[in-house]
Amino acid sequence: MAVLLGRQLDRIATLTAQANALPARQPEAVRARLKQQIALLVENADSFDSNRLHQEAVLLAVKADIREELDRLGAHVTSARSILAQGGRSVVGWIFCAGILSGIQYPLRQIQ
Repeated sequence: MAVLLGRQLDRIATLTAQANALPARQPEAVRARLKQQIALLVENADSFDSNRLHQEAVLLAVKADIREELDRLGAHVTSARSILAQGGRSVVGWIFCAGILSGIQYPLRQIQ
């Protein structure tokens, strides 16, 4: 089981590194994409009240950069590797590793 988890963690670390290296992740690209999305939102501002427009703009800004998700993936991989390095004797440790692997599948699908 530890070998399987180790392989999965290696794959997650590789995908996370690849996502970090994507040109679209560069601050200029994120800024340009956000600017484009906000322009589109402003074009359609007539269909929103001012509170809704503000909410949509905030949502766009939050979704524009996946930095937090990638940082979280890195922290989970580090934690899981630490548990495995200690022999993974703890049932809680194994549950934690399994939870990490199942909980990060969705963000990784978005990156791919």
